[in-house]
Amino acid sequence: MRKNSRKLNTGNFSPVPLSKFSEHFPDPMLMFSRGKGPLQERVYSYLRSAILMGKIPPEGHLVEEVVGRELGVSRTPVREALHKLEREGLIEHFQNRGFSVTRETESQVAEIFEIRAILEGYILRIACENATDEFLSGLKSLLKKAERCFAQSKVEELHRFNTMFHDRIMQQVSERIRLKDFVKDLREYVLRYRSATLRSPGGAERTLQGHRGIILGLETGDPDLCERIMRGHIENAKVDAIRELTEKKKSPMASMT
Repeated sequence: MRKNSRKLNTGNFSPVPLSKFSEHFPDPMLMFSRGKGPLQERVYSYLRSAILMGKIPPEGHLVEEVVGRELGVSRTPVREALHKLEREGLIEHFQNRGFSVTRETESQVAEIFEIRAILEGYILRIACENATDEFLSGLKSLLKKAERCFAQSKVEELHRFNTMFHDRIMQQVSERIRLKDFVKDLREYVLRYRSATLRSPGGAERTLQGHRGIILGLETGDPDLCERIMRGHIENAKVDAIRELTEKKKSPMASMT
């Protein structure tokens, strides 16, 4: 869809309902109301989280006065937050009528997942070299909980245990601050696609199968194998995310969801 053909709704922005978020993913509005620090940073964090979690969808429209009214703040901190999001590439100006959330291209989505595959593959290699029985037991427990959620069609809970599985692996490199920060940033960017990969045809089963493979790889004690398994696991997630992105582009309602 061309930019100049989009229909804008300047009064349709509203805070995200608390019920939309699981415990593992705090509601941005709750984070804003309880947050500390400069107001501009709180507004920025709120909007950034809502965008990355997909609660403000691609091409969703943001207007200073509407955001300010909903958050109960003046336009100045909202303006500063919006310009910071623009510099980050998450939103863009639209015809002097506010901002719209950037819709990423397939190549941009692919790039994010490919970088993540390299980094998390390396992390699993390190985890394999330092794996303990307790570590493996924790991963197996999370996998069993995820499998129960899958059997009961509880997608949001499955999403939560999927994230906790990867978090547990990340804990194995807790002393490598820069590596953790790089991966944390990338994982924030794929949040909006994560649930889509679980909802796509076969996506949830592929995710669980990938986690089973990760555990089997760790049990072999082979770092090279573990790195290949993790890269393949995230490659599958990339394919599902791009498929979901392509389907939304085809849908006439894509910009409204």
